[in-house]
Amino acid sequence: MRQNLPKTERLCSEKIIARLFQSGVFVSKYPLRVNAVVDELRKRAEVAVENEFQDGTEDAVLNELLVETEVVNELQEETGSQNEAGVKVLFSASKRRFPRAVDRNRVKRLLREVYRKHKQDLWDWAITNEKQVSIAMIFTGKEIVGYQQIEQLWKDLQVRLIKKLSLPEDATPIKPLT
Repeated sequence: MRQNLPKTERLCSEKIIARLFQSGVFVSKYPLRVNAVVDELRKRAEVAVENEFQDGTEDAVLNELLVETEVVNELQEETGSQNEAGVKVLFSASKRRFPRAVDRNRVKRLLREVYRKHKQDLWDWAITNEKQVSIAMIFTGKEIVGYQQIEQLWKDLQVRLIKKLSLPEDATPIKPLT
């Protein structure tokens, strides 16, 4: 996989961003927080097609193909996605914590660089599971930290995020007794 960050990988859909902060999962390790939401484009389209054609009409195969493409197109418009599997990302630094734009831009530049260099594991997970993952990387610290510290944080958070996204939706993690 190429280590670049094209515009197609940037998260810009207001609907997805709103859902990301309302109902997404998150992992956090100071001074970085990652929110994520997962879309299953192919499976949702297949379920919609199965529900549509349980009556067994003669032209079911042709109708199934038409409806499947319509459903997939609707889901792609809703999610702002043209790919079935992949990752879209958003970077953020608080104006309250960093009043100077120079500092906010520096933090976001560091986040983009770390993500760009170490996105392979998350992309592999998304492609193998045929899912569209949208994430927001938010810097919550009060001071700018070095590249190595952010890099280590992202590696740890990425592993935790993949584990959390791999859990079934109805399963809740069990907390150990202490």
